Amino acid sequence: MKKSIVLMLVLLPYLLFGQNNDTVKVNYIPKITGLIKAKWEYCFDDHTNRFDLRHSRIGIGGTINPYINYRVQVKYSSHGEFTCLDAYATIKPWDNFTLWVGQFTVPFSEDYVISPSLNMFVNRSFVAKFINPGARDIGARVDYTISKKIPFTLQAGIYNGVGINNPEWQDSPFILGRLVYGTMDGLRASVKYYGGKDIKNNKIANYGVDFRYAKDRYNIEAEYVFRDSIDSDAVLSGAYLQGGYIFPVNKSKLVKYIQPTLRTDIMGYDAFKYGYDISRITVGVNFGLDTKLMTAELRLNYENFITRKGINNNSNYTAYFNRHDKGMFDKFTIELFIKF
Repeated sequence: MKKSIVLMLVLLPYLLFGQNNDTVKVNYIPKITGLIKAKWEYCFDDHTNRFDLRHSRIGIGGTINPYINYRVQVKYSSHGEFTCLDAYATIKPWDNFTLWVGQFTVPFSEDYVISPSLNMFVNRSFVAKFINPGARDIGARVDYTISKKIPFTLQAGIYNGVGINNPEWQDSPFILGRLVYGTMDGLRASVKYYGGKDIKNNKIANYGVDFRYAKDRYNIEAEYVFRDSIDSDAVLSGAYLQGGYIFPVNKSKLVKYIQPTLRTDIMGYDAFKYGYDISRITVGVNFGLDTKLMTAELRLNYENFITRKGINNNSNYTAYFNRHDKGMFDKFTIELFIKF
């Protein structure tokens, strides 16, 4: 281990500064970004409703020199608290190599890899919300793309594995490995692994595959993920298939496009043996309120949940059927999404 650390320290200066980018023009002015997601929900099970500020974020990012970029983003929650989401720097000595250091998104679930502006639904999939091992964490990652002609990207990272804003000491960190083919325009697919020991020292291994095709007005996305809690012999798996098609609107000053959407997703413990515990159908329509795709959007979603008999009394799902959160209740939602 010591020899590996010494070798890394010896090679690091060459890797980071072995290329001269002095001729590259750089804009050093920081860019401020923001995101607001406000929604109204109606629950059909008990005929209640509420307003909720789902996301309220502001960030700043920029360039220090031709090699180094930075980004910081904070979130204001409905509970009146500020939380740091992103705080990282990237070092890019070559066009096909990037080093990430700090707190940032763990690129495991494809539903979390894409930004909220590219997500077609009010709520994320079961895979992202309940099975994904953590949207963000503190650590380091490298991205290496073979070439433009061979669009394979290898992502390898090491993280604390205990979530955001939590620099805990660990006996063994979480390891990420992901192989991606393609780009966000056209065909994109990946296989991935993310595993380690949780705060209770339980061994966890997460595996997944995903597929995405986006071109012009339509896109189709699918993902399958399973989490193997090795010490407890419990396997939680889930999958989704979703898509949408954009119809441009030319004669309206307010609405620029209409996008019908449809999603089906499933989740369950030991599903191959007992079948899936929960499934959901989400039907929606999005109204684009700006000429730039999804800069401003009004989203309408209806979610219908189908659960296996008695599953609401299962200890694994107690939190999801909580009357306050209503995470597994049939709902109709109207959401206003704005990104700048």
